[in-house]
Amino acid sequence: MNTRQQRLPINILRRPIFKITVLVLFGIISASRVAAQLNTTTADIIDWDLPSLKGAGACPSSIGAVTLPPSGDPVYYVTFGACPAISPNNPGREGPVMIKFTPGTPLASGQATWRAWNLGGLIETTGGMKITRDERVAFVRTAREIIRVNMTTNVLTHWVDVTDTADPASWSDLALVERCGGYIDVYTAQNDALNAGIIQRLTVQNGSNNATVKRWVVDGGAGAEYLSGVAFNSGNGKVYFSEGLSNNIGELDPNTNRVRRWSLTAADPMVASPRQVSVDTKGVVWVVTASGHLVSLNPCTNQMAAYLIPGAGGLPSPGAAANPFGIGPSGGIVGFTEADGKKVGMLIPNKQTVCVTPSCQTAMVICDSIPGTTECINTDSGCVMPQLKAGQPAVHTDLDPFGEFVEATLPDTGNFPLGIFRDVQRSVGNFWAVVEQGGANPNGLDHRLSHVAFPVSSSCGTGGLATGGGTIGDSLPSPDDVLTADMDDWAPSNRATFGLTVYTKYGNTVRGDLYYTNNVTGEQVKSVSLTAFQVIGNRATISGTCTRKLNGIETPCTFDVTVVDNGYPGKGRDTFNISGLGIVPNGDTLNGGNIKVYQ
Repeated sequence: MNTRQQRLPINILRRPIFKITVLVLFGIISASRVAAQLNTTTADIIDWDLPSLKGAGACPSSIGAVTLPPSGDPVYYVTFGACPAISPNNPGREGPVMIKFTPGTPLASGQATWRAWNLGGLIETTGGMKITRDERVAFVRTAREIIRVNMTTNVLTHWVDVTDTADPASWSDLALVERCGGYIDVYTAQNDALNAGIIQRLTVQNGSNNATVKRWVVDGGAGAEYLSGVAFNSGNGKVYFSEGLSNNIGELDPNTNRVRRWSLTAADPMVASPRQVSVDTKGVVWVVTASGHLVSLNPCTNQMAAYLIPGAGGLPSPGAAANPFGIGPSGGIVGFTEADGKKVGMLIPNKQTVCVTPSCQTAMVICDSIPGTTECINTDSGCVMPQLKAGQPAVHTDLDPFGEFVEATLPDTGNFPLGIFRDVQRSVGNFWAVVEQGGANPNGLDHRLSHVAFPVSSSCGTGGLATGGGTIGDSLPSPDDVLTADMDDWAPSNRATFGLTVYTKYGNTVRGDLYYTNNVTGEQVKSVSLTAFQVIGNRATISGTCTRKLNGIETPCTFDVTVVDNGYPGKGRDTFNISGLGIVPNGDTLNGGNIKVYQ
């Protein structure tokens, strides 16, 4: 298979329909003599089928954003587009659609409403999408252009940024940054006949149709995989991206043009072809790969870990690799979609990390400008009732050193899940996912929005869970007053950053990890063992042994940490405090990030 074929989603439009099979419970002994723990469990799934949008087929794509306005919790997403939807209110118009979906109350039984903007272009393929914080404007990445959707005026603005129409490979995700003066930066990735991978920033001011473009030639295959990852971390002002051909996670500093790369094969030789990228509340970069792995990277410490998604029979097996596309961190827990297996899954990270030294270079920069063209369309809208499908079969796999997974099989006609995003309004383990709806059903071939709730308590035991991360101290002034649509984002801080995932397994075994960096003293603390963990209400206390690194010298230490979850968002509400032998005591209310505590 040539490289051009490798970057296309294989048979993405037509997938065989799988039947739900009975999960078999059994145990094995791994090569490292650690007994596998496979337990049957369940997950609650709610489905909404949108029949009024059906066109020639079922082509969902990624969920770009979930917002939390006072009136409810709309979900914004785009359909894939190669099987275009038909717009009833725009005669003759076909194409992918961007949808604002507002679930009813209660979630499982209330009538939901939706509103759709047909993007046109007939079979124009879509990648990621994001919305501004005020919910008035959305941006969508397609194969050849970036589209701005003004949801107040229903005006679409098109910027054609891929002129080589014979080689449209710009199906990347999208990162959105709002800056002072009404300027918006749209980061995407491209891989075409002229460049072996570029990161692009399109900048436009509110109300303007003329955009400036800055492209960094990073090579390495950025944009080479479908849903190729692009994510922005407002805490350090850097862009993280996947390089599908050179097999790296990349970091671009748009202010200095410097690029750092971490090799995925350094974490595991079997890891290949990174796709969607996301940054969690701990500042950890997560990527999902075509080889069936979830990979974590802490760009501050260069620590990386690779988790192989269980294959047939619930066992990690490179010979039966999963085909994941979407990734959605939820605090310290990570959601993902597994397309071929019709599964939505959740990872509880528990693997030892390895240190991967990044390579560095300066990227060549190309500047340009693109005039936008506008059109006004009519929106389509409707109502839909939820279908509660509680107790769907799932399997919980806890096999060291591969990681701890919970995976649920999609019910009935659900097929080929792609995008996933955490449900921030509800507890850890709740996710939204876009699913292809296929097979014999009353609505024909169409797409489906699903809500999946995993039983975290059955995985983590009965003692509790504390997860999340963030920053404390006064926020440093950002040169661009950067805002993103994610309220969990870190803030630049002059005092400290931290991250943790700690939980109690059955038998009162405490598992997890904690790290902390004091930007005033320069000390870095990383947990070695966890000796005590207690959850009372919304407060968690954690104790253990650690290593303290200062001026390049490591010394042993002990730590005592208290975190308090005072609601969402965590910024300005949640608190973090640390002390211990050899550690300078520190603590405050979060000025960025989020903490989740559960009993």
